[in-house]
Formats: sequence, structure tokens, C-alpha cells
Amino acid sequence: MRLFDLHCDTASEIFSNSINLCENNLHIDLKRGKAFDAFCQVFAFFIPDGLNREKSQSLLLDMHRYFEHQLSLNKDSISLCKDSKDVTKAIADGKIAAIYSIENGAALGGNIEMLDFCKKIGVKFISITWNGENDLGYGRRCDGRLKPFGIEAVKRMNELGIVPDISHLNDEGSWQVLELVDGPVAATHSNSRAMLDNKRNLTDEQFKAIIEKGGIVGINLYPPFVSGHIFAGFDDILRHIYHFLELGGENVVAFGADFDGAYMDKKWNGVQFMPKLYNYLGGHGIAKDILDKIFFENAFNFFVKLDRNL
Repeated sequence: MRLFDLHCDTASEIFSNSINLCENNLHIDLKRGKAFDAFCQVFAFFIPDGLNREKSQSLLLDMHRYFEHQLSLNKDSISLCKDSKDVTKAIADGKIAAIYSIENGAALGGNIEMLDFCKKIGVKFISITWNGENDLGYGRRCDGRLKPFGIEAVKRMNELGIVPDISHLNDEGSWQVLELVDGPVAATHSNSRAMLDNKRNLTDEQFKAIIEKGGIVGINLYPPFVSGHIFAGFDDILRHIYHFLELGGENVVAFGADFDGAYMDKKWNGVQFMPKLYNYLGGHGIAKDILDKIFFENAFNFFVKLDRNL
């Protein structure tokens, strides 16, 4: 089975705990990742709310240095990929494909030039906010539109080919991003609000707008966003996927499991359980060709199209 996942917080967790990416007790490590026929993972550098600009930017730089060191230590197993050609080569070489993203635009430290640095190191997604307020705008726990710096940052991201991620952004800001950008918009780890009324999930209208933008949406496996409780079942995940497919998302739905960024139900408490989810979904009405799109092809094709548009 091949897996292309759009969001995990493993890079932040290995940095915070000074542990190795090769083998650990987190949700993701290289030993388990190598068990897939192909494994591509977007690793997010997570910046918590509440830090000042200097600390936010410094934390990003420190996490990036630590992860680069891990890539060097494990160069026979994993390769940093800045475009789809790199991803294709990593897979051909039998390596895990690592892609960078940033969770929380506070990482920019209020400095628009940091986006050029992000582009240079290979960042492909930046979520505008986390749950609270930052220099760019307001997360799902706040009300308010994008701030002037947020508008400037989104426009510059669009120029650089960095995809704005509206997971965590509030509804007002999300619609502004969708209006500002003339390219793809992502929700890397968000589910369906029609299936579970939570502000972290997408409305049908937002999902359709992402389709129109040529974007991508990753299914989040955090139980409170799947079932509304601390526990969930594969059937709950199925409901969200089915609904997105009914909205025309066959070529848009992927996974952004949020491994190492949230508590997980014991039924999928680690990347090693994804084949069980694949088999469950296949046994409950989702055809193999659609499953292969959701688990791998949609995300891969998204990166191919992104490169063509640069």
C-alpha cells in the first residue's frame, strides 16, 4: 500500500523530546514508514500560539535545523523533497519522501521576507493561523478578518507557489484566502462540518470552493473532529470521506492524519494502522481506484500540478 499524508507534527515532537526520527514511540518513525510500498509525509513545523515574534521565528529555525540533522543521520531511508520530481526520485530509490510545511503563520515573525526563506528550504504549505490570533489573522477560536500582514503574506505565498492552508483559520479569514488566491488552497487536516459541527471542519461551501481552486483536503483522524468524542470508529471516518466524495471530491480528498499532533484512538494510534483503515474502507463500499486516490494519488498529483503552475 502507498500512503501520502499531508500533515503530521512529528518534526516538532522529535525536536521537543530530542529523539531520533529513525525509531521512536511516536505515531511516525522511519522504521514503520519503510513498511509501505511508498510513503510520502508532509512534516509540519508547529508554532504554538502566544509566543512573541522573535521566539516564534527562532523556534522555526531551531526545528528546521534539528530536522535537517535527522535527515542527514537517516539519509539512506528518507529524502527531503522540494518538488514532485524529488518525490518521484525518493520513491524510486526506496526512500521515504519528506516535505515541509508550517503550522501557524506566526513562524514568520511578522517579517514578509521570511517567506523567501520558507520557499528556499522547501516549505510547500503554511497554515495562516493556529487556533488563536497572530500577525496574519484569527484562528477558529476567534472572530475577525485577515490582518493587513495576513493579506500581504497570502499574496506573496501565492507568488512563491507556497500553498495557503486554511485548516485552523476561522471562516471569515478562510473565505478571504479563497478570494485572494488565484491558485490552489489547502485544508491539510480538516473534516466535514456537515458530518460533525465543529469549527475545525469545513463547510460544504468551503470544500466546494477548494475544489474550484484546484486544492486539496486532508482527512484528520483526531477523534473529536471525527466523531465529536475522545473515541471514534472507522465508520466515523467513512462518513466524512463519503460526504466529501458526494460533493465531488474524488480527486481532492487525501489524508492529513495529524499524527503526533493530537491524541489518537487506539484503533489508529500510529501510521502502521493505515492499512487496516484502507481495508475497512474498501470493504465498505469505496472502490479500490478511489481508495488509491485518497491514500496516495490525489496528494501526489496535487504536487505535480503545483510544479506545473510555477
